[in-house]
Amino acid sequence: MLVPQQLLYFGVENITAPEAAAIRDNAIKVISREEALIDIEAAAARATEWAARFDCVLIHFDVDVLSFIDFPIAENVRRCDGLKLEQAAFALRQLTALMQWRGLTITEVNPAHAPDETAAFACLNEVLADALG
Repeated sequence: MLVPQQLLYFGVENITAPEAAAIRDNAIKVISREEALIDIEAAAARATEWAARFDCVLIHFDVDVLSFIDFPIAENVRRCDGLKLEQAAFALRQLTALMQWRGLTITEVNPAHAPDETAAFACLNEVLADALG
């Protein structure tokens, strides 16, 4: 079982006041959307450095961190200022390159939101195949 200090939120925004209090009170590491958008390489390096101290690294990729305009597969259709798919892919590649990396889950994928489901899945699958090596 994980403890809160073993969690890192990457590329998040829209954190409610109760969520912010839980993050603060439980010392959960956060690399914000703004930080990732400003410099994805530095943000990914910080996430990788943080994760490298653990024996086992699990990644939960919620596609709601993505810009819906850039890649419209997210559940949250109001997010227009999230990460570009290439930015998320870069961070995933860095984290999955860790020797301690053991698993990846992906959530909130809603291909029906994309203008072309086949093309959207092909693009997502290409990104994931690249990240997984």
